[in-house]
Amino acid sequence: LLLMDSDVLHLELDLGSLVHLGTLLLGNLEHGFNMDLNMAFSAAAKRWYANAFVPMITHDGTALSSVATNELHVQSRFSHEETVNRGHFIKKYVHSRFPVLTIDLSGSVPGLRTNDWGYFRPELTVDWVANIPPLGKSKLRASAGTIVGQVPYPLLFMYGGNSTNLVNRNAFSCMDYFEFAADTWATLFWLHNFHGFFLGKIPLLKKLNLREEVELKMAYGTLRDQNSGINAPLVFPEGMSTLGNVPYVEISAGLSNIFKILRVDGCWRLTHRDHAGPNFKLMFGIDFSF
Repeated sequence: LLLMDSDVLHLELDLGSLVHLGTLLLGNLEHGFNMDLNMAFSAAAKRWYANAFVPMITHDGTALSSVATNELHVQSRFSHEETVNRGHFIKKYVHSRFPVLTIDLSGSVPGLRTNDWGYFRPELTVDWVANIPPLGKSKLRASAGTIVGQVPYPLLFMYGGNSTNLVNRNAFSCMDYFEFAADTWATLFWLHNFHGFFLGKIPLLKKLNLREEVELKMAYGTLRDQNSGINAPLVFPEGMSTLGNVPYVEISAGLSNIFKILRVDGCWRLTHRDHAGPNFKLMFGIDFSF
């Protein structure tokens, strides 16, 4: 996945999906009502297929080959004084000094296909990029959502894990794939780049133009009785669980702009240290700085 913002081009790889997903996009419409409000509407037919790594087995021992959704999705995006790059078919949101609010409303209509499920899933996301001179720049993303209805585990909210050593800003570095699931959740991602505030004051080191970064990632979530234990439609795969009453927390510190292209981060898992995920990892990435 190639991600670009106003400062840096990130090359990131996400290998998190072990369930084969087939999607038929039935329609997509995006409309900007004014400079501050954009909305998108879509309809899609999706099907998740079981495999040797992620089986789909009911509590009576019946194996399912797949589960499906007939999804309708509406997204509202509120931003103020935001810079936008527009092409013929692509619109890229670049920067706003104000928080950006996104509301996602999605749902599935059951009874149209084999093994399909119905639910309603609202989610709220806030993104904010704040310049804090001379201490650098912070990026904040907070989200919260819930799933109304009973659904099998592939349709639950899966916290994004990362079992590789490649930097992925949208995933928890010390969390394994499918380690935690929830039907009501909240996450917080905070990244601060000091832009050389400390190392830029040290002789010789300042010539390297290294950038110090720190990061905090937190997650909290619960599962209702209808989606957990023997009441869940499918047996959870081995290693999957809920967060319980304790938030998941990890922190990292690293250096970017190494030789103008590389970055390295050390990540520490502060909670749920008895689970399968590692308690410490070294992460590596590629940054193209302009």
